[in-house]
Amino acid sequence: MTSIEIGGFKDNPLIRQVDLSNVEKIGPECFSGCDELEKVEIGNKITYIPDESFKSTKIKAVNLSGTNVEKLGGHALMDATGWK
Repeated sequence: MTSIEIGGFKDNPLIRQVDLSNVEKIGPECFSGCDELEKVEIGNKITYIPDESFKSTKIKAVNLSGTNVEKLGGHALMDATGWK
């Protein structure tokens, strides 16, 4: 899989971690509402994290070092409850 469409995994309660190392493009709200999602690995192929991609998740941190992400969309991590 090289891309994930708009809302591709939205509201999926079974996803706890995601490896996007081989993904080139993700759509808005692709993991929005995945309320058990805690960990995301972003490779060097993604350059943009769209609007509300990880909204309402349990993500605790996002490490973008070593990636090619140049821009975060609006509310990309809105209501992520893992932040301390």
